Formats: sequence, structure tokens, C-alpha cells
Amino acid sequence: MIRIQEVDVAAGSTNFEIAPVLFNMPELMDSGENSLFIVLQGLMTIDRAAFDVNGDDLKMKKFNSRVAYFREQGQAYDHILGAHHDLAIDELGHPAFHMQLDDYSSLFTTVADAFGNDLTVGQNCMRGVPKRVRIPCAQLDTFSVAIQLVADHLLGRLSSDADRQRFSELLKKSQSLQGAGYLVPRLQLPRAYECYRASHWYPE
Repeated sequence: MIRIQEVDVAAGSTNFEIAPVLFNMPELMDSGENSLFIVLQGLMTIDRAAFDVNGDDLKMKKFNSRVAYFREQGQAYDHILGAHHDLAIDELGHPAFHMQLDDYSSLFTTVADAFGNDLTVGQNCMRGVPKRVRIPCAQLDTFSVAIQLVADHLLGRLSSDADRQRFSELLKKSQSLQGAGYLVPRLQLPRAYECYRASHWYPE
């Protein structure tokens, strides 16, 4: 479910909250076993001023997404990966777009609510993970993470033409929302978009 969290008239923006969404997927597309339970939630801020001027111009100003992977292991579900993705335009030591690992075992309530409140988290592989490691990455807002999940777990060399076509259509729909790269001047310089090395991701 997506709901408007706040309309900030002064800032010319609208904030949207994406409630936790549960994906039950195979770890590998041809494994035949949907052993992964992935919970995704996020926040997105849209440039309201740009939309008001053009009517259909959806530009993202901010985002934050959280994703938690749980693997079914008998009667328990191991928390095998947790991460959040966000944007830091000009913060010292922060790459513009980055991922940080984190313990999101708390998001397992979404799995339990869907499949039974007696379900429990088994091994928590994210307990004690260093949370200050910021890994530069592409813009992975909530919708982009959803595309990644489909690509990682539902596509492969054996994918049918119909599956490939549906994925292409998903990519095309996603293009109706512009990412936030336009807010980061250093990423728009030729030496950045012709290189993509870490030196371009951090503010000087």
C-alpha cells in the first residue's frame, strides 16, 4: 500500500510511504522452491513543483528503502540479509547513492502476519553487522529494489520470451519516474558518467 505521508508546500514536495510488501520467491529461478521471504518498505519524496508545472513530470527528490531477506529453514526463518538504500546529496563521507547493511529482523512481523503468528526468526546472520559501512550503488528506491528482486530471483538463461517481455514492460513502466541524479551536480560531469569510479560519488 502506498499512502501520502505529508505534503510540504513550502518545500514543493510530497512524501509517500510504501508499507511493507512481502515477496515469496525462489533463491534461483529454476530451483522450484520458494524458500525466500523478502520484505520491502520505503519512503519517497516527489518534486511537487515539477509535477504541478508539467502535469506528468514525476521527479524524485529523496528516497529510503529497507529490504529484509529471510530463508525458510524447517520451522524457522533465518534472517540472511538486511539493507537500506538512500541518498545523501552533499554529506561528508557519504556516497550520493549508497547501501548500508543492517539488522531488519523486526520486519519478520510481515511474514508472520501473512503465514502465521507462530513463525519465528531462526539464525540472525545480520546481528552485529557493521552499520557504518556505506557501499556506493545505483539508486535503489523501493520500486528499483522490486525490479532487482524480479531480476535476481525470477529471471535467468532459461526464461521464456514471455517472461523477458514482461520484464521489459516492467522496466518501461519504471521509467515514468525520474531518479534523483539530477540533484547531484558532480555526477552530471562528463568525467563522472564516463567513469563511475568511487571518486565521483563522494562530495569533496
